[in-house]
Amino acid sequence: MTPLTKSFGKLCRRSTKPAMTVPYALWVGCVFLFSVLASSVSQSDEYRIDRASVLEHGIFQAQSGGPPVGHSSLGPVTKVRDVSLVQSTTTIPARKSLRFGLRYVIAGVPAGARVEIKLVTRFPEAGLLDPITGVRHYESEYTIRGVVGAPAYREFRFDRSWEIVSGEWVFEFWHAGRKIGMQKFCVMDAESAPHEAAPLQGANCAFLIGRISSSAS
Repeated sequence: MTPLTKSFGKLCRRSTKPAMTVPYALWVGCVFLFSVLASSVSQSDEYRIDRASVLEHGIFQAQSGGPPVGHSSLGPVTKVRDVSLVQSTTTIPARKSLRFGLRYVIAGVPAGARVEIKLVTRFPEAGLLDPITGVRHYESEYTIRGVVGAPAYREFRFDRSWEIVSGEWVFEFWHAGRKIGMQKFCVMDAESAPHEAAPLQGANCAFLIGRISSSAS
């Protein structure tokens, strides 16, 4: 029993006097709140989210359809199906309609538990400028109900030309105010992007873009 439940139990015991001095509703309220506290402590002891583990990442193909699974600052996030990996890479060509992202799994206990996960996408330093609204977006986020231990998929699709910005893109995973995982991608000019997978994790995207641009000139 935690100090909080102990102190609450003492308060209820002090209040448990003859019915002439303590209203019955107060006694019932003490019992109810004590049971809620005990239940929450028991659940927190058994519930744990460790990390978001990346299973594969790169360029994908999929079919959009179904109701939105969330809503970010860029608009509704559409559910996809028939997902398959086209190329395993962290260097992404800046091309209209291209999908890039990752398959991942939420590691923790108990398996099968539904947990709230915030998905944050951080855009390159210059941001994404919406020409219609005049708003420059530096990140987008939305929340999903993930399932512990179940493989899932997350992506970004270049639907509009103003979304295609070269630089470092970062996919982050957050739970209860804590970052539990991330994956970096380097988006670059479609003609300059190498075909092989590049070890970007920990590398500097701006340096990579500059190095490839210099060798191409």
